[in-house]
Amino acid sequence: MRAKTNPDVVLLTHLLEVGYVARFLLEKGNLRPLIAELSDALDVPEKDAISLASYLAACHDLGKCHPDFQAKLYPDGVTNPFKKQIDLLYSMFSHNEYSKTIAERIWQTKHRFSDHTAEMLSPILQYHHQWSRPAMAMMLPLEPQMAVRLLYQNMQDEIEDILFKTFQPPTSFSPVDWSAAGVLLWGILIASDWIASGDAISGHPVPPDEAASFIEHVMPDFLQDNHLMESPLPDGISSIQKLFPFLADKPLRPMQREVENLFQHGTTASGILIEAPMGEGKTEAAIYAAYRLAKEYGKNGFYIALPTSATSNQMETRINAMLRAQGCLEAKLMHSMAWLEQEPCHEDSIFTAPLKRGLLEPYAVGTIDQAMLSVMMARYSILRLVGLATKVLIIDELHSYDAYMKTTIERLLSWCYDLGIPVVMLSATLPLDKKQAYAKAFHSGFKNLTTQYPCITAFQQEEEAVEREVEGSHQHQNISLQLKQDGEEAVQEEVHKLFVQSNDQGCICVLRNTVDQAQETYQKLRAEYGSIVTLFHARFLYKDRQRIEKAVCQTFGGKERPQKAILVATQVVEQSLDLDFDAMITDLAPIDLLFQRTGRIFRHEREGRPFPNGQLTVLLPEEIHLHSSIYPAVLLNRTQHLLQERDCLHIPQDIPHLVHYVYQKAEQPEDTVEGENFYEDFCIETSNSSQLAKAVIFPEPDESRFFLATQGSGIDGFRDELAFLSVSTREGAAQNTVAFLPSEDYLEIQAVLQKKQPLSYAQSREIALHSVHLSSRLFSPKNNMLKGTGRVYGTYILPLPADHIYAETAPNLMISPELGVSSVH
Repeated sequence: MRAKTNPDVVLLTHLLEVGYVARFLLEKGNLRPLIAELSDALDVPEKDAISLASYLAACHDLGKCHPDFQAKLYPDGVTNPFKKQIDLLYSMFSHNEYSKTIAERIWQTKHRFSDHTAEMLSPILQYHHQWSRPAMAMMLPLEPQMAVRLLYQNMQDEIEDILFKTFQPPTSFSPVDWSAAGVLLWGILIASDWIASGDAISGHPVPPDEAASFIEHVMPDFLQDNHLMESPLPDGISSIQKLFPFLADKPLRPMQREVENLFQHGTTASGILIEAPMGEGKTEAAIYAAYRLAKEYGKNGFYIALPTSATSNQMETRINAMLRAQGCLEAKLMHSMAWLEQEPCHEDSIFTAPLKRGLLEPYAVGTIDQAMLSVMMARYSILRLVGLATKVLIIDELHSYDAYMKTTIERLLSWCYDLGIPVVMLSATLPLDKKQAYAKAFHSGFKNLTTQYPCITAFQQEEEAVEREVEGSHQHQNISLQLKQDGEEAVQEEVHKLFVQSNDQGCICVLRNTVDQAQETYQKLRAEYGSIVTLFHARFLYKDRQRIEKAVCQTFGGKERPQKAILVATQVVEQSLDLDFDAMITDLAPIDLLFQRTGRIFRHEREGRPFPNGQLTVLLPEEIHLHSSIYPAVLLNRTQHLLQERDCLHIPQDIPHLVHYVYQKAEQPEDTVEGENFYEDFCIETSNSSQLAKAVIFPEPDESRFFLATQGSGIDGFRDELAFLSVSTREGAAQNTVAFLPSEDYLEIQAVLQKKQPLSYAQSREIALHSVHLSSRLFSPKNNMLKGTGRVYGTYILPLPADHIYAETAPNLMISPELGVSSVH
């Protein structure tokens, strides 16, 4: 009886090895933090929790003990009188579906578990590939097939009996939380099966009686080489300055001191929200809070979730400097293009290299999408969720996500609460209603929450959330505010005025809401000011975006800046990037995002500024509708209404009440413009976005039932992760990834793909470096277009003409290293 061929692996050996791997991961590997949570959820001793997880993992492939599966492995070498029938039925056969059927029969006849427990556990076997399909799982109970049926049933019983005696799971227990228990058991099984099926283990077949000693021998090196060993956090870190030595000779900022005080006085919170202005040192405070929570809850690392790949790249550098200083393993970078930052040998050999397995490492930094996918109907999302369950989750820029993403993040926080995952959240401008929603996800009371600011809020189970006011702020700024009607020459006029006022000095950021606007503005300013003008947005080929991103961070984020410079950009500079300008000209945006943009003004302490205060000019559109496809009209209209009453923004004093006014859930007089009620439209759009998200995320945790058992075959919404990722973590117009390759490279890759050969690492890298995300407005794919595989799965690959104008689409596209991708009419 075989589990696979090439090489031949005995089925019983494979089942035992998967069970032993599960036990090793829990006892000595990076999944050790799961033991306590699983024990609590099952309401059994930790030893029994490990035994059940190991036994269940070992049972996963019982469905391969079936003549259909065995005949398929040996189509020419098995004598089977029903071979013809089996060939006809094989396409309908699913071994994972049959594993569930076998387990249910055995557990019932041998009285292994209660009927309800069996009902909760069996779908874990059915979905151990995180997908299933209706299958011909049972052989027809007719003579002469009855003899075959009985033969295989006897073998199934014998195999299960060995597994049961080997791992000795508990049989009588009453879990207090089936949601948590089911998810943890499911994730442990999938991780263990994946490891045991890899070359390190299945590539070295052994007899069943040697499986235990073989796993004990091979697993320590495997875990060490693949960043999966248990990695306890360093001890003795009692302050932020000990965690970040570069702060040792600097006084802590008020918000940082208050975070230290929170833990020095003791807290039972599993969720902490830090609300403070930009530039207050929230990142260092959050990581210290994550360290203390990890120690308190027995976790062994953290994941920092950020809005964009650009902010992730910059954060990775900061975090790894800290981790190296503490003697810890460096953090894994996690976003769709992160593999380009790795050496080929590293990417190919490390088990945790693919994003779907990356959160199994102790430390990681990446986009919020990677965390959101852990509760979405994407294949292997469960590995992400189990990975998060070993660590603390840090969510930065919590205010910056729309209704679609907010719904998914709320569901993620509900599962974090259920699985005992501590969460630290950061925001500079969080509306009160969002704060209340996040408190609810932690089962914390929210009636007493206020708009006081800056503050730290501790979310405690079944208790009212506790707010701790931060006395003082590191930065007090008065930003000079001017409103200007947008128009054809508005930006040039304002730039000219600013340089006149500053004696031709200063660094100015011009922030437009769309790439098209940014490109047009850049061309006009470049014609007047020459090489001091830089353009930065998300619609560059990746290789150009990398180059520009690094140059922008060095030019505007370092200690030394140019005497005079202009950056024209889109929202890519709005969040988290450590950039510092003297003045900003920006399109109108919701008030919280305007405050975020303002956080790039006078961000660093510098001498010799060209202005006594930061300068902010907001461009007002002729009609709010011109920007309502980007931001809700009601938020823009309310923001404009508030700004018209001011000539200065006081930070941090103005942040809480202005944000609260714009986001309050009550109709305001200015919401109706020319008969159109912007507030009603906003409520409808928000509800629709939330419903779209709920259609692709896990259900709410339910302590009484595991959702796989509840939903049954309806969970077949799981899709291939790579196809799912581009459309489901963020709402908006559908986007395609398109690579524009030089003709010679295109012809070489075309020849490889037409022969259905795999792309090499170098070829995949070349495609990725020349790729860009384009909306359906700019690019509509055609059936005959070349599409990538492997690392560049789904990427449309097109030849780049010598004149850099691609004319096979409407509109035609110009691809420029200076402008990015633009339409040509």
